[in-house]
Amino acid sequence: MSLCATGTPVSGPALPAAICASAAFAADDKPAIVFDIGGKFDKSFNESMFNGAEKFKAETGIPVYKWDVSSYDACAAGIKQVEADLGPVEVLVNNAGITRDAMLHRMKPEQWSAVINTNLGSLFNMCRPVIEGMRERKFGRIVNITSAMVKQPRPRMALSTGARAGLTAFAKSVSLDVAVDNVTINCMLPERIDTDRQRFMAERMMKDLG
Repeated sequence: MSLCATGTPVSGPALPAAICASAAFAADDKPAIVFDIGGKFDKSFNESMFNGAEKFKAETGIPVYKWDVSSYDACAAGIKQVEADLGPVEVLVNNAGITRDAMLHRMKPEQWSAVINTNLGSLFNMCRPVIEGMRERKFGRIVNITSAMVKQPRPRMALSTGARAGLTAFAKSVSLDVAVDNVTINCMLPERIDTDRQRFMAERMMKDLG
């Protein structure tokens, strides 16, 4: 069994790492993986997160793979390599996410594209290469980390909320298609948690507000 958890520098490796560590323990020390992408958000922050991922790898022995989850080709190639190294992916945790939010009248097309391609597009990019194998083996578990904002939107977060809402609806629909093959797809809608990303965003917001 291999468990894969995606994360970005701005969502931080902390949550995928915790999921992987607990899942590896629960799965009788089976392999677990953290996926990380090099999204450009803040150079020093990204470097800190990448260093954290490498530290996690050194401390736990759990492999860390890095690629751009907004690219389908990168995800397909990455999954192929992981399965060659560790065996079929049976559990997938999608936690990739970046933030480019702004009020609509200030939002730029490139902001929209970056968030939709990463926060929503990565769901397809990561699920598509593993779903056929899960169905053939009659076992698969996919968990998507979305947001409580799907149910209760907040000001100045329309872009992130829209992407997460799309992810949640897509996952719910696909789950109906694959349940017959013993493949389950679920979403977690957490409220704010004290993570590196939340602290970074709070600091940036305070700076923007002066």
